[in-house]
Amino acid sequence: MKGAFKKLVILTAIGIVTALSLIVFRSPQKVEAQSSCSNSTLDTSYRGYSFGLQSGTRVNGVDIYTFDGSGGYSGSYWSMSGGSAGSGTFSGDYSISSDCSGYLYDPSTGTTRDRIVISSSGSEVDMVNEASGANISIVLKKE
Repeated sequence: MKGAFKKLVILTAIGIVTALSLIVFRSPQKVEAQSSCSNSTLDTSYRGYSFGLQSGTRVNGVDIYTFDGSGGYSGSYWSMSGGSAGSGTFSGDYSISSDCSGYLYDPSTGTTRDRIVISSSGSEVDMVNEASGANISIVLKKE
């Protein structure tokens, strides 16, 4: 009986050591960070391209946007539309929600100019222009 009890104690000890080693040395679980954005997520310059239709005419362009981190933006563009080149500057206000979506506003009209979505790291901004007669997408990458 003494030998059987000794075997039981040894097997129990081996089981406990095995269970503890599985707990201690297991692979760490991947933890996803909660993405949260605000106006301060955009606080630098982005470069990108735009494409789409403006009143039925194909438009392609390159863009530079600078966001100040406090709700203001400015930039410049160069574009081709219907075989004609164009360029200009722009500025306005923006508002970013905690879900990383937001709006760019045109201060001259007080209306939404673009709807935007920011990648969780802030490295890319995707926009859709809401101007009347426009179907233009803009893709920007952080400099």
